[in-house]
Amino acid sequence: MPPAPVKAAPPPLPTWEILPRDRSVRTALERWTASAGWQLSWELAVDYPVVARTSISGTFETAVEAVAQSLERAEVPVKAVMYRGNRVLRIVAKGSE
Repeated sequence: MPPAPVKAAPPPLPTWEILPRDRSVRTALERWTASAGWQLSWELAVDYPVVARTSISGTFETAVEAVAQSLERAEVPVKAVMYRGNRVLRIVAKGSE
């Protein structure tokens, strides 16, 4: 009996990092969107400082949602609105979309 074929392991999920050198969440998301082939539309009057290195494993969309969720209780809560068809990420104040 021939050995069973070995299935290839799925490719590892990408890791998205927010780095202290980014200085702000907006700068980190600008870097992420450029890397993923998206465009960022930051529609907030405020930005949020980066205080520590953060790594998120998963798709671009999953990582963006994780960042938005982490800022839900910020002074100006954040919502990420993704337009997958034209690859635009809008960052807006939650409730204003």
